[in-house]
Amino acid sequence: MLQVFRSSRIERLAEILAVKLQRLRPRSVLSPQTLIVGHLGMKRWLTQRLAEHQLPGLPRIAANLQMLLPSEWLDQLAQRVLGTEAIAIAPYRRPA
Repeated sequence: MLQVFRSSRIERLAEILAVKLQRLRPRSVLSPQTLIVGHLGMKRWLTQRLAEHQLPGLPRIAANLQMLLPSEWLDQLAQRVLGTEAIAIAPYRRPA
């Protein structure tokens, strides 16, 4: 499911996301939750913020999150829909 939230305060968006992730956990504990982030710096910052937002008494850990750049997410989606053979990964992409 794709949800878009807007705010002028990124910290507020991180709080909303943390609550949503806690509420919408996958049925299997082994299934990661997928997030799309704009850049690698945002991935690091968001991981830290989500760890800080844990419930009291729980360890400050953000785990089982799959944070992808938009191009990585599109590549994975295309490979699932079209198959690996149909997708030519550009040489400028970083290896996964």
